Amino acid sequence: MVLDIYIWLAYRLHALKGDVGVSWPSLFAQFGAGYGRLRDFRAGFTGGMELALAVYPEAQVSIDEKGITLIPGLADQNPCAHSRKPRDMIVQGWPTSLFQASQQWSTRLS
Repeated sequence: MVLDIYIWLAYRLHALKGDVGVSWPSLFAQFGAGYGRLRDFRAGFTGGMELALAVYPEAQVSIDEKGITLIPGLADQNPCAHSRKPRDMIVQGWPTSLFQASQQWSTRLS
C-alpha cells in the first residue's frame, strides 16, 4: 500500500489549487480492499503514509480524526519540480527503495 499512497500523493498534490480534505471512509473505499474494519485500515494507512512521506518529504499532509488534508506546497505548483528521474534521485541522495526509506524513517524516529 505504501507505493500506492506515494503515487496517489504525487498525483493529487500536483493537481491541487488549495487544501483538500479526504475522509477516512473515502480513503477506505479507495485503498482498504485488504481490511475488514475502518479502524484497522486507518492504522495501516497511517503507517504507510509515514513511509511514503519519508521518500516524498516535500509533501504536506495533515492527519486527524476526520481523515487527511492534502496541502499543496510550492514545489507541487512548480511544473519544473516534477521531473524526478530515478538516476537524478540517486545522485541527489534519495533512497532507491522503499526499504531504504523505511530504514531512514525508523532511524529518524529513534
